Amino acid sequence: MMGAGLHTGLIALIPHKAAVLFLLSSMLIDVKKGPRTALIITFSLALPLGLIAAALVSSHTTDTWTIIILEAIGAGAVMQVAIFEMLPEALTKPHRLMKIFTAFLGALLIAFIQTTHGEHAEHGEEHHLETVHGDDHH
Repeated sequence: MMGAGLHTGLIALIPHKAAVLFLLSSMLIDVKKGPRTALIITFSLALPLGLIAAALVSSHTTDTWTIIILEAIGAGAVMQVAIFEMLPEALTKPHRLMKIFTAFLGALLIAFIQTTHGEHAEHGEEHHLETVHGDDHH
């Protein structure tokens, strides 16, 4: 089952990484070749190294709080960049109301996906536990 979750996660990340790569490319047009190459390599290695680090940590600890704290640090870093670096600049350009609307719509979509995914994951876990313990009476 863990492999299916990994594939789902990777499939979800691919469109995001493509959009970020497009944005990064447009931001690096005026940067000299050496620093631009270093930034592209850093960006390209961030996801695989993060996945490896996450796999190592999660395979060597059963402490839920360790995982929660590390996820909170990662989420906080993303939120900091989005809120303080990207959002103010994005909302000062033309079509400001449309951008606010689409940001709000995106947040609602993510909340919906998380809510429905969480419900399915809980039912799948219950079914898995019942099957493992021989209590499958559905």
